[in-house]
Amino acid sequence: MKLNFKILGLFLFITLNLYAQDSTTSKSYFLNAHIGADLAKGVRFGLLVYLNENLSVEASYGIDVINFLVASDPNKRYSIGINWHKGIESNLMAGISFSHSVFPSPYITRQNFISANIGSFISNTSGIKFFYKGGVLFGFKHNNSGNHTLIFPNIDLGISYNIF
Repeated sequence: MKLNFKILGLFLFITLNLYAQDSTTSKSYFLNAHIGADLAKGVRFGLLVYLNENLSVEASYGIDVINFLVASDPNKRYSIGINWHKGIESNLMAGISFSHSVFPSPYITRQNFISANIGSFISNTSGIKFFYKGGVLFGFKHNNSGNHTLIFPNIDLGISYNIF
């Protein structure tokens, strides 16, 4: 629960700082809401804040993709990340994110993921974007049988909307 408040606090701080900037010096900062799916962050809803034309931070909440598809007891995923964008005119982006899973099952106590992706997006004039990224996922799981490290390819797909 404390992690949720820390992520929310970080986003509120960043967003308020963007509003506090002089409008003549800030060019294209956006608040972006998105839904997406990948192995690390799960099926999720999130927010992304552009700090400048090349950097953005994101936070999301979701559930495990497999649990979502088979409608079993879902584990919750909380994620934060940072993204690099080549520029406003380019669709190229790369990012790294950290995800923490909370399981309802007593058999798995902790699971964390670090994912690094590179990808692009297709946008239209109304502010809706379809994004796609690929990369690698490192998973760290602790359960009754010990510690496990997992490495998987990761594909991230989703739709986002520029709120402002």
